[in-house]
Amino acid sequence: MLLAHFGTGRKAWQLAITHLSLGAKSRQLQIGFLADLLSEFPRLVLMGDFNCDSDAPEMRPLYRQTTLVPPPERICTFPSWAPQRCLDHVLVGGFEVLQYHALPAAGSDHMAVSVELAPT
Repeated sequence: MLLAHFGTGRKAWQLAITHLSLGAKSRQLQIGFLADLLSEFPRLVLMGDFNCDSDAPEMRPLYRQTTLVPPPERICTFPSWAPQRCLDHVLVGGFEVLQYHALPAAGSDHMAVSVELAPT
């Protein structure tokens, strides 16, 4: 996981980028770690390849322990040539999602996720 901090005071926010394991048990451990680490941040964006749907059971600690909420809609991103699985997500806390959709990503077997946000 990569974690970046932006701004100070009330305008501060964090951006975290991750790529989780293929196995549910491994993801459960990884998500538990992420939930603990990110629980203190009121304004937060977590994005990446989660290798599971945003409503998978192992995702629940993120929504329970942080300000993060599931994406506003399910968008399938894999495989890029005929997307059938929703594996890539942008989860936000403390932001309003203005736009959320998939875009082609050159050279990748996944579609990219594009999001436009406004602070709340």
